[in-house]
Amino acid sequence: MKNVRLVRATCLALTVCLLFLGGPEIASAQNKPYKSGEIFSAQTYLYGKIEFRMLVATGSGVISNFYTFKHGSEQPNTFWEEADIEVFGKNGANSWQSNIITGQGNTNLTHSEGVHQEIGLGQEYHTYTVEWKPDSITWMVDGVTARTTTGGQANLIDEPTSLRFNLWNPDIPSWVGPFDENILPVHMYVNWIKYYPWNGSSFSSTATFEDNFDFFNTSKWHKANWTFNLNQADFIPQNINAQDGYLVISLTKDGETGYQGTPPQDLPSFVLGDCNQDDVVNFSDIPTFIGILSAGTYRIEADCNQDGVVNFSDIPRFIDILIGN
Repeated sequence: MKNVRLVRATCLALTVCLLFLGGPEIASAQNKPYKSGEIFSAQTYLYGKIEFRMLVATGSGVISNFYTFKHGSEQPNTFWEEADIEVFGKNGANSWQSNIITGQGNTNLTHSEGVHQEIGLGQEYHTYTVEWKPDSITWMVDGVTARTTTGGQANLIDEPTSLRFNLWNPDIPSWVGPFDENILPVHMYVNWIKYYPWNGSSFSSTATFEDNFDFFNTSKWHKANWTFNLNQADFIPQNINAQDGYLVISLTKDGETGYQGTPPQDLPSFVLGDCNQDDVVNFSDIPTFIGILSAGTYRIEADCNQDGVVNFSDIPRFIDILIGN
């Protein structure tokens, strides 16, 4: 991953931001001018690989998040355990932050953060991965490792945590950029999430928890109904929706809550004509193309004239692609 900046010193903006989950700082949803949402898993998980497909909200002053969080960490007598993926909406949503947060209660926290550049996080879906082992945490985007922390703080995250998604507009412009309410509504979308447990030496090849968000499954997730200091929005259930196979979290003005749109589709990446999926179109694709054509099946990379069906009308265009026309 390009342009990685690891910060291991005190950062005032982030330290202040960490209070967002502070015990006495949490309150039931109030009469704030903006509304957003958060979900958290009904079950907790200890070590494992978490993968999800997400399209983030774009706009200065907003941030789309996935994080693990040990219940009760905000309490003064409980050790805080958290690991984050936070995607900035500012500057076209082309950067994100990895965090580990540990410490006693909400006033004596230690954090390490990495800021990573990644183009197009607000334009298309990407696969995010957190690999959590007993002695390390690794963050990845689209299969490329952005950061690994081994030992130290990674050793301190050793109790079961919930899995959480949220979208909010921090009142910290030095961190997330200035917020302009005229961008509202904005939304983040999650296509799916999977959890693969750690078996002591490797991650299981079978997911033991997954959700495709065909509906909002209340046996798997709960909706938040609270807010916290420096969050300019209330988290409310109305701004959490499952529609057309996607989780939608919306940030809106008060009185304009809910989601009335159509989620952007998570289209698979492909190269037209690359029927054997080796990232190049050449004569080795011909047998696979003929096989798809003969079987009468549909594969998007073989639909060379892009009419939604693979048939003999695709042959001329396939030949053109093959010879470079």
